Amino acid sequence: GIQGATIYIKDEDTGSGDDDIAIIKTDSSGRFSIQWTAKNMDPFDSVVEIYAVFEGSQNYDRARSIQINVVVN
Repeated sequence: GIQGATIYIKDEDTGSGDDDIAIIKTDSSGRFSIQWTAKNMDPFDSVVEIYAVFEGSQNYDRARSIQINVVVN
């Protein structure tokens, strides 16, 4: 892991740009965690498609996590 890396937690949206859920930094071990209360992020869609992304740096390439789909009623 990379210490102090900026991680973006996002909701994927086709066509309209992804929504930011949170922006966090990794700890000294390169790990991160977040608590999030499920809420509808898009008035046209009841599924929140969550993923984490590191946009890269001078020394490291961009990396994206798997996507987790959460249904919000």
